[in-house]
Amino acid sequence: MDGQLSTVLIEFDPNGSLASTHDSQGSDMGLFGGFLGWEAHDERLPNYREAIREAEIDIQIEVVEIAGAEHPNTYKLSLYNKFEKHRLIALSTGGGMIEIIDIDGTSVSMGGDFYETLVYVNKPTDVLAFLNANINYDEMAIRKGEEVFIQIKSQSFLSELIIQELSDMEAVEAIKQIAPVLPVLSRKNLSVPFITAKAMLAYNKGRGLELWELALHYESERGALRPKEVWEKMRNLVHIMSESIQEGLKGTEYDDRILGVQSLHFQEQMQAKKLVGGDVLNTIILFATSIMEVKNSMGVIVAAPTAGACAALPAACRSLIKVDRYC
Repeated sequence: MDGQLSTVLIEFDPNGSLASTHDSQGSDMGLFGGFLGWEAHDERLPNYREAIREAEIDIQIEVVEIAGAEHPNTYKLSLYNKFEKHRLIALSTGGGMIEIIDIDGTSVSMGGDFYETLVYVNKPTDVLAFLNANINYDEMAIRKGEEVFIQIKSQSFLSELIIQELSDMEAVEAIKQIAPVLPVLSRKNLSVPFITAKAMLAYNKGRGLELWELALHYESERGALRPKEVWEKMRNLVHIMSESIQEGLKGTEYDDRILGVQSLHFQEQMQAKKLVGGDVLNTIILFATSIMEVKNSMGVIVAAPTAGACAALPAACRSLIKVDRYC
């Protein structure tokens, strides 16, 4: 929609989970923030409703049966501005990730791991021949539904020169560019050193690598990144996880949540030796509770493996690294 939205119709299937949880579980916040062009870590997100009103975007939400909606987290969106309208169906697949499976009545698979260009056409053959002769791409296909467009997946957007040449063609009606949202891109002929635990052990035979080194090997090849780049990305994530623990243990406040702060009372009882013994387990409980309180007060967390399970991994790992650091 080129950043211009006037009206959005959101439809949820009554048999899915979103029909009853889209507001209370924060789905609306993420979706509306996307309409506004905000990133997931934008500090304005808690005030998304007011921002939507200020942007004069009319949002309507309906619960209706959606044909073929087998996934419990199915979004059907109809987007309008004064120039055009488009319809898409998307699935929330966990950890803040979305897969778009339908655009304007044609099946697609768009996971935010490529630069995507959609070239809307009335004569696809000529345009396809031009693209094949002039661009590098990972995947390209003609999609035919309510409208016809060529979907291009690539490692970067098409050059300004190519965009201009396409725009000048009579067969081209519109060009849409969609930036990736995932931190690591996919690519053509992607391979990884192992997938299963058995394959990992076979890969490590004769190498003697630690688990973290095996993870570094995997992520380097998966993302076509230098090991140093992977290391820096992971260090940043660990820093956010650690910061969320410390932030939670300072005490958090948020009006619109069911439970108040529990981690501070738990920490007091732990320090007073009033809990059943088991320092590591108690510290995991303390850290997990503090992170969830940060999440529920709209703080910054790492949504891994999902936003709902964001506390399990950092709480367990940080507790085992040094039990008494925050107590």
